[in-house]
Amino acid sequence: MDELLDLRRRAAAYPNQMVAVCHVLRHTAFFSRIRQIIESGKLGRVVTIQHNENIGYYHFAHSYVRGPWKCADTSGPLAITKSCHDMDILLYLLGADSHAQRVASFGSLGVFQPERFDSKTMAPRCIDCPQQAVCPYSAVRIYSSKKIKSVVFDMSGVEQIRQSLGDTPYGRCVYQAGNNVVDHQSTILSFAGGVTATFNLSAFTAKVNRSLKVMCEYGEIRAAEKPYCIETTSFFDDSTEQEQLDIAEGGHGGGDKAFMQHFMQSYLRQIPFSTTLENSIESHVMSLLAERSRLAGGEPQDVEAVMGGFR
Repeated sequence: MDELLDLRRRAAAYPNQMVAVCHVLRHTAFFSRIRQIIESGKLGRVVTIQHNENIGYYHFAHSYVRGPWKCADTSGPLAITKSCHDMDILLYLLGADSHAQRVASFGSLGVFQPERFDSKTMAPRCIDCPQQAVCPYSAVRIYSSKKIKSVVFDMSGVEQIRQSLGDTPYGRCVYQAGNNVVDHQSTILSFAGGVTATFNLSAFTAKVNRSLKVMCEYGEIRAAEKPYCIETTSFFDDSTEQEQLDIAEGGHGGGDKAFMQHFMQSYLRQIPFSTTLENSIESHVMSLLAERSRLAGGEPQDVEAVMGGFR
């Protein structure tokens, strides 16, 4: 929290400078379209949102068990390193006047634990392990399948992959990787106006995407990435409309490129950026308090009280 306060003070000291945090999902066609549907008013006001961050079993094994975000003390808790974007999207969908009030969270490292390692039948490295053919988290299996397009070691051929798995952290058994971030977490949030949301974060999914359901007074929105599909149902006549979005190429569903375009337009034209620093700070506070709640056994945390120091 102290770092966020310091960032706010530094930004305030230079009012003529523009500060923007790269919450790129706000700039994707997918989430922009969902917000357009909400703002049209045809479904009435939002009552509650169910949001899912499906990390994907192989992506989690690569980045959060073997990779640079595996330890909370060196990279931060999973609620920050993976999910500050998701907290920001909840704020974005609910509109500029909506603010989080309270948050409670539960989760743990349930699977990727050293206690699961059996020295009699397993090996510390996947290339030496007799279980590699039947283990879904085998590094040999994951990297040979090309599910992960790694930039951290040479994946140009089978021999190059096997060599890298013999001397890098990416070849270690998922039960011997020295990781400690949670592999699943569920968070409950309340917002101004009585809106509630649930956010589920899980390593144990086949797809790597986000999916959500926005439940409103007069209808609901169901949406999922990859493929990017949005389904809207009206309670007036039970009619359903489906949209399949043609998403631009680029990271985060085109959000990376769109963010830079918007940022440069704001900078060159000297107009305010679409996302304020306070918006970005609030989503980080929500994530940090979710982790604080999780560590406290789910004890609710007061977002409004903390945000008072930033406004």
